Amino acid sequence: MLAGVRIISRALGLCAWFFAAMYLGPAELANHTRSGEQDSVVQALDSLGPVWPVLFVFAGAGVLLSARRRRWAVPAHGIAAGVWVFYGLATLLGAILSEPPVPVLTGGLAISAAVIHYGAARCWADWGIK
Repeated sequence: MLAGVRIISRALGLCAWFFAAMYLGPAELANHTRSGEQDSVVQALDSLGPVWPVLFVFAGAGVLLSARRRRWAVPAHGIAAGVWVFYGLATLLGAILSEPPVPVLTGGLAISAAVIHYGAARCWADWGIK
């Protein structure tokens, strides 16, 4: 009965882990190299430490565990949506503030992932699993 929403949850959790892996890899994979003297918001936060990998690993783990155990799915997706929105807004804000403006594709995809997490949370709640 819950196969569809579990597949979506697993896919979203694995996407978060993929983002974490890309941020832990070479800078060219995540395209977070510096362009001149101007840092983006994402790069500024990244300079504080492994902010993005830690957030994406925990968000992905929470979603994957909740899908496996069929418990705490709504809070797990809510937290993951918050991580994706945070990343998306940081990306979009950095793109808007940069001179010249840079593409906003990644920020738009991150916001889209947050909306999908919201939908998955609603699906879990409709099945009575909170």
